[in-house]
Amino acid sequence: MLKNSKTNLTRKFLSGLLVLLILLSIIPITAYAGVEPPASFGAPKHFGASFNYSSFKFYIAAPDDMREYMEKRAAENPDYSGLYIYYQVDCKINDGNWQYTSDWDSPETAPKAQHHNGELNGSFSHGKYYASPGYGYFSHILPDNEAEAKKIEDMGWDYFKNNKITFRARFAHSFDGKTYVLSPWSKEFVLSANVKLDTEKMINHAPVLKEAVVEMRGTTPYMAIRVEKPPVDIGELNVATGGSVATEIWLRKIGDKEYKNIHYWWVSDEYVLFDVRTYFDDYNDNYEEAAFEIKTRYRLDLREYRQENVNSTTSVDIYSPFSNVISHNMPAWSDASSWAAGELKKADDMGLIPDMLKGADMRKPITRKEFAAVSVKLYEKLSGNTAVAAAVNPFKDTSDIEVLKAYNVGVTDGISSDKFDPDKILNREQAATMLTRVFKKTFVKDWSLKEDSKFTFNYTMPPKFADDAKISDWAKPSVYFMAAHEIIKGIDNNNNFGPRAITSAEQANNYASATREQSIIISMRMAENLDETDAKEIIPLTSVKAEETKKTEILSDSGLVSDEWLAGFWDSNTNADLSLDFMYEFKADGAYYVILSSLWKGARTATYYEGKYKN
Repeated sequence: MLKNSKTNLTRKFLSGLLVLLILLSIIPITAYAGVEPPASFGAPKHFGASFNYSSFKFYIAAPDDMREYMEKRAAENPDYSGLYIYYQVDCKINDGNWQYTSDWDSPETAPKAQHHNGELNGSFSHGKYYASPGYGYFSHILPDNEAEAKKIEDMGWDYFKNNKITFRARFAHSFDGKTYVLSPWSKEFVLSANVKLDTEKMINHAPVLKEAVVEMRGTTPYMAIRVEKPPVDIGELNVATGGSVATEIWLRKIGDKEYKNIHYWWVSDEYVLFDVRTYFDDYNDNYEEAAFEIKTRYRLDLREYRQENVNSTTSVDIYSPFSNVISHNMPAWSDASSWAAGELKKADDMGLIPDMLKGADMRKPITRKEFAAVSVKLYEKLSGNTAVAAAVNPFKDTSDIEVLKAYNVGVTDGISSDKFDPDKILNREQAATMLTRVFKKTFVKDWSLKEDSKFTFNYTMPPKFADDAKISDWAKPSVYFMAAHEIIKGIDNNNNFGPRAITSAEQANNYASATREQSIIISMRMAENLDETDAKEIIPLTSVKAEETKKTEILSDSGLVSDEWLAGFWDSNTNADLSLDFMYEFKADGAYYVILSSLWKGARTATYYEGKYKN
C-alpha cells in the first residue's frame, strides 16, 4: 500500500489510479528544458481490459499529441528514449455508478513515484512502442466493494457471463510535481462474455512496412524493421486481447520460391531488432550484400480473446492481408523472358511493379486482379496522386485492395454489377484498352469510364496489323493509339498483334493472353513516352450536324451501309503531302458518326458528322 492511504478519500482515489511508470533511463529535468511541457493531452488512443485470473490486464495507447511531444523531445535530445506517465482507471459494475469523484482531480492526491501491489508498469518509447500493459488486482480496482471483488476472484470468467464491468482511463501526469495534466477519458470499454468484437473484420487491415535493413552490431547482423502505427481496428483489437495481436515477419532470400515466417513481435512495438545470422549464413562477413525481401502481417490467436469461447490445445489463428514488400538487392521477379529484362528493370526503378507481382514469374499470363494492380501503379505514376480503395466493395468475388483502388479511380469495372472475376486471364487487346483508360483518366478532361463512348481518337493511323480483322472493333482505337506511339508492337515478324483467342484451340493454349511482363512493360512505355500533349488526340464527340439525306446517300452509294449493323471501323489514305483518316461508327438505333481527320503539311484539322441511316 502507499503511505498515507488510511483515509477513505485517498483510498477511493487510488481505486481509480493506476500508474504507468517504467524508467528507461534517468533523464534530468534540464534535458527537456527547450521543449515546453504540454498543457494538455488527448484521450488515450486505445484502452481495453481483459480478465487475467487474479487480476485485470489493462492496455493503454498514447494519443497522437503525446507521440508528437516525444518526437520533439527526441529531436532536441538524441538520448531521449521515452515518456514516463501516470494514468487513472475508473470503472462501474453493470449499470451502477462510476467511482470517479472530483477528488481525483486534486494535486493533493496525485501519484507518487513509489511501487506497490497493484501498480502498473509500462512505458511509451519514442520511435518504438506507444502502447503498454499493466495489471490491477480486483481488490485494488474495487476497494470499496470487497464483496464484489471477492466474487470475481472466486467465480473467475464465469462472473462475466452474467455481469459486465465498464472501464475508462485518462492520463494524470505532472511535469513539475505541482500541477497535473488531466486528459479526457478514453472511450469506454465493456468487459463481458456477452460483448464480442468482430475479430475477423477488425484484423482485415494490412500493415504498412516502412523499413527493413540489415544492421551490424559488432560482428552480428541484425534485422531492423519498422512499421507504421497500426490502424484503429488493430489497436482496438490489441487492447481488447491484452496485447495479443502479433506482427509476423516473412522473408524470401534470392533463390527462394516461397517466403518463410522467420519472426514475430507484438503489435504494440512499431520497431524490432533481431539476430539474423542463421538466415544469412551464406554471406558470412558481407551481410550488407544479402539479397532478400520482407513482408509482414498481423496475427491473433483467438484463444487469447475469451469472448470467442475457443477451447483448443493448439493455436487458432486469424490473419490480416500481407503488407507491402521491401526488397534489398533482389530482382523484382523470379523469372522473365530475356527480351523483357531490361525494360522490367526500368519499370521497377520507376515503381511500376505492384507488390503482388514482386518475385513472380513474369512470363505467366496476367489475371484481372493483377492487371488492376498494374493499372493503379501506372495511374499513380502518371497523375502523381495516391489511389484510394473504394469505401464500399461492390463485388462478391473479391475484396482485393488493388481491385478496389482501380475501381474507385475509375479505370476498371466488373464483368457484372457485383462480380469482378479476379482470376480470369486478360488478352492483349483488353490490356491495351484498359491501360489506355488509365491515360484517359489522367489527362483527358471530363473523361470517365461511364462517358467513354462520348470520346474518340484523332491521331495519325499507323500501318494496320496483319491480323487487324481479328482485333475487336471496340478495341481498335486503343490498340492503334498505342501502336501509333510505339507503346505496343506485333508479336512476330509478320506484324501480327495477337489480340485475342478465337478458336477453341487458341483458347486452350492461352493464345494472345497478356503476360505479366508485357503488361508491366506497356505501362512503363506509357509512363516514359506519353504525357498531356498526347491527350489532344482524344477528343469529345462534338457534333457538326450534317444533311441527313445527303449523307445517307453518300454512305449508301459507297456501300458502307448494309443490312448488317457495323459497330465501327477505321480507314486511311496517305500521300506525300496529305494524310486522311476516317472513322465510321454505326449504331443499332440508326445513328451514325463520321470523323474525317486530315493532316496537310504538318497541320491537322478534324470534321465531325452525325446523322441517320437507312438500310
